Amino acid sequence: MDSYSDEVARVNPFEIMGPLGDFVGGILNPVLTFIMFMSVLVTILIQSNELKETGIEIRRQAESHEQYIKILKTEQTREQLRQVFNESRDRFWELSKEKILAGPSIYDWAMNGDSIPESKYVQMQLEYMKRTLDSITEVAGILLPNISRAAAKVLFSDLEYTYSFSRSINIVSDDEIKEKLSYIESKLNPAKVGLLTRLWKGLFGNQERKK
Repeated sequence: MDSYSDEVARVNPFEIMGPLGDFVGGILNPVLTFIMFMSVLVTILIQSNELKETGIEIRRQAESHEQYIKILKTEQTREQLRQVFNESRDRFWELSKEKILAGPSIYDWAMNGDSIPESKYVQMQLEYMKRTLDSITEVAGILLPNISRAAAKVLFSDLEYTYSFSRSINIVSDDEIKEKLSYIESKLNPAKVGLLTRLWKGLFGNQERKK
């Protein structure tokens, strides 16, 4: 018994703990290394997803900005076209009411039912009016598809009055007006064709409209 006790007393505890520590360390080191590796991998995946989402958000913002700029340009273009149309229409009526050689205007002759003189000054004025009418038609064809139905209704009313007056002073024939209406119809969407039908009836009654 004393011999066994002496043997135990002579055993160095570090000689026992050393292999145990190596054993535990051999097991824990790979586990800890694996955990650290997975943590790094998860962090990378999270950052990658965040970067991806950030990129998507940036693209969305860029697309929204481009769409806003497009709408803004469309609005500006629409307003410019409105201005051109109004200026052309106003110029047409200014020409019709402009005194010729301090005498009556074309509008005065038309309203009084008088024959319009065939002087070169009058004919020149009529030619200017006809060119202006062409401009009115061209701009109307571009503008009408891009405005609301209510705004289009007002514009068609302007066209009907202008075409009707132009026909009364013989600067355009019925066939020429029909050609202008056909041009406008080619630009319209279906929702506004009904307005053109009203204009047609206002100018030509129940005459059949060729499609």
